[in-house]
Amino acid sequence: MPDARIPCMATASDDTGQHPVTSAIAAVSHQLRKFADLPLWTLPAAETDANLTALAALRHQITELELRVAHQADRLDLGAAAGAADTSSYWANQTRQTKRTPNAGCSSRTPWTTTTNRSGTRWPPAPSPTTRRR
Repeated sequence: MPDARIPCMATASDDTGQHPVTSAIAAVSHQLRKFADLPLWTLPAAETDANLTALAALRHQITELELRVAHQADRLDLGAAAGAADTSSYWANQTRQTKRTPNAGCSSRTPWTTTTNRSGTRWPPAPSPTTRRR
C-alpha cells in the first residue's frame, strides 16, 4: 500500500517523522560540523569570492527562517509554557542573547518595523527634533 498520508500542512513530516524544517536544520548543522576544522588555505580566489557571496545569502535565509520559527514560537506562547514572561525572554535565555535581540523580531506585540541594534541605536531612526516635516 502506498503512503496513505495526505500531504497538507497538518501532516508535514519527512522520513524521520519530524517536520522537514527540523530535519533540514539538523542536516545543515551536521554538514557544517564536518567542515569546522578544514583549512581554507587551498581555496582559490574565485571560489573564495563566490563563497563569501553565497554565505551572505545563506545567512539571510537562515535569519529569515529563524524569525519565522520565532513567530511560530510566539503564536504557540512557548515563553509562558516554559514559565518565562514572554517568548522573547524565553528565546533570549535559550540562546544566551540579550532580550533586545530576539525581541526585535519575535513578539507580535512589538512593531516589526522598528528594531534596535547592538549599540542601542533605534532603526529606523526617529526624526531629529531639528528636522521638521513640511
